Amino acid sequence: MEAYHEGVPDRDIMYSRLAPHWRRPYRLAKGDASAAVVAAEADKALSATLRATGGCPGIRELADLVAQAVSSPEEQGWRPRADAIVQAAGGHKHTRIAREVGEGLLEAHLPRLANLTADAIASEFAVAVLRRIAIHYAFGPIQPVLVSERFGSPSEAIAFESECIAEMRLSSIAAKLLKRPSAERLRTPAKSTHRKKSLESMLETWP
Repeated sequence: MEAYHEGVPDRDIMYSRLAPHWRRPYRLAKGDASAAVVAAEADKALSATLRATGGCPGIRELADLVAQAVSSPEEQGWRPRADAIVQAAGGHKHTRIAREVGEGLLEAHLPRLANLTADAIASEFAVAVLRRIAIHYAFGPIQPVLVSERFGSPSEAIAFESECIAEMRLSSIAAKLLKRPSAERLRTPAKSTHRKKSLESMLETWP
């Protein structure tokens, strides 16, 4: 049985049950780190988790299937074909998550998706899959600890989690995963850097 402290799961048990790559984001999140700092570590954890678990087999096929279902909503063959992709992937956890995300998008966002290109639909689908995977491994499980140790209310913890996820570079990771669903050699995208302007160039543009 889980140990509880004032209705919250024991934090040592929580820590031990987290996937190894997510322990650093967890420590930062329950401390005083900003959402941007937590997100940067979560990006690394997500990429490492995908590499270690074989990525998301079938995500490209599911993305194409979602795009097809958006363009032809009258067809009823989406679910059996999606189930076949999951079966072909051996029931991989991430593929199952992707299938659930696809169905959710089609049920809740079909009118909006209908205005997007197939590539844009695939991108949005893959980002949603990665968001769900991040919640599955970390932002869902650690929420009770965030409430008890940092924020004091579920709404504040949820708002912080949402900010962290919004700061993650999910679009870049999704693009790489769609190209290589096995996630082999997947790395967190480098942050864009801005060169410091020289004094001369700044003086040239001085008003």
